Amino acid sequence: MEGRFARAQARLHRVGAARLADSIGRYQENGATVAEDLELQVDQQWGEFGAGDAFAAGVKFVTWHKCRLDSASTGGLFLVGTERFLVEKILADDGHMVTAACMVQS
Repeated sequence: MEGRFARAQARLHRVGAARLADSIGRYQENGATVAEDLELQVDQQWGEFGAGDAFAAGVKFVTWHKCRLDSASTGGLFLVGTERFLVEKILADDGHMVTAACMVQS
């Protein structure tokens, strides 16, 4: 049985994800859509990576709510409008939110 704190934390992440999302996109692996209508946060800067490093390398950091997409694989694609973000590495997974470093594809 889930405790009150765990339920409150899950609600916090669910509400926070909706409020902080700046994009709606989908995730594909091997050309097949795995998840659609994902609320995504697409950032230039994350953790120990600085914005200058991200701009120079063409890296963006994509964060999503784990209950919508459990994880992403290296080589998977996030598609937001005409933008494509190729997953390079999962950087964080706290059980509620997941963040991946992605290369911008043109």
